[in-house]
Amino acid sequence: MISKTLPGFGWLTSISDKLSVLAEIIRATSRGATRAQVAEELSLSPRQAARFLRFLQGKGLIVLIKGANFYSPSERGLSFLDVYDGTMEIADSERVTNISGSPADGHPKSVYWDKTEINARMREIIGR
Repeated sequence: MISKTLPGFGWLTSISDKLSVLAEIIRATSRGATRAQVAEELSLSPRQAARFLRFLQGKGLIVLIKGANFYSPSERGLSFLDVYDGTMEIADSERVTNISGSPADGHPKSVYWDKTEINARMREIIGR
């Protein structure tokens, strides 16, 4: 779990909160950002920003561009954002039509997404 990997972040009460912050940090680095810029953009303290950036770097989701001293998302980080954004879109819609059901059958099936399942999937992505 992320809270065990990032001690001192008890203020983020759920895995969804943590994933949201991680996604926003990766998104902020997509234009190239220093630690101070990430902290300012996301209203984090410099220490919090440093911890999150180290965590994301350790997971291979962002890279530090040495000479320029700024962070940028890795290919893996961009993939994470794609999956995260898609998952959140599905979660926000709460209900999607299952492709195994069809209106021709007269019984289109619906799937209700369980946020626990979504959180577990996102943990798998981060834990790689």
